[in-house]
Amino acid sequence: MSRPTRFLLVAAGLLAVARPAAAQSTWDGEGGNGNWSTAANWVGNTVPVSAASAAIVLDGTAQTTTTQDLAALFQLNRLTMGPSAANGFVVNGNALQFAGAGAVIQNQAAAQLRINAAVDFSVATTIDIQQNNAAGAEVVLAGRLTGTGSITVNTAAPGSVAVIASSNNTGFTGGLTIGASAIVQLAGVNALGRTSAVNVGTLGLLQTGTTSTGAGAAFGDTGTRLCPVNRVSAGTAG
Repeated sequence: MSRPTRFLLVAAGLLAVARPAAAQSTWDGEGGNGNWSTAANWVGNTVPVSAASAAIVLDGTAQTTTTQDLAALFQLNRLTMGPSAANGFVVNGNALQFAGAGAVIQNQAAAQLRINAAVDFSVATTIDIQQNNAAGAEVVLAGRLTGTGSITVNTAAPGSVAVIASSNNTGFTGGLTIGASAIVQLAGVNALGRTSAVNVGTLGLLQTGTTSTGAGAAFGDTGTRLCPVNRVSAGTAG
């Protein structure tokens, strides 16, 4: 091996070592505001780094209305609301993009996780709710949705609810799967954008206003939409 080639390989190895892996960042809210850019709001006083392997944990009861002000589009793999978040959490501000294998939004608390920021699902993402809705546990997507990645809603407790409250999500084309005993509520016009299909598992429910569609439902592949509330068009229930 020539000396220049050996030098380039060593340099590349050093760069690989020097580039830190994205770490889990856990919120403690000690910064006196709700900004993600305030280092004191995070355990270890280090702000999160946008990356396809980034894991964000929102926990505790301090400064629970937060603002993603770190990037115009913050990339992450996991967003978890921890079990000590008794009052729930809100995420405002700039957009989030879920990326990387096994992307997850998880609610471990008996409270609501509300994401008012826009969300881009660049990969398949699971919404995992650990408590039942009788305890107030929900995941609410209230910002504009985009992306080609599918959304799967799973629950460890019957009756858990995920709410898609945003409207006109025409940039979202991924599918929606509702797992066994989970409930998805559509609260906005065109909440499903151009979703290719909606599949509902055993005892799962898709609720559109005051109507519900149960197990076995699949809505067509030509642009399923909530058109006005209480009516799903561009497909048939089967």
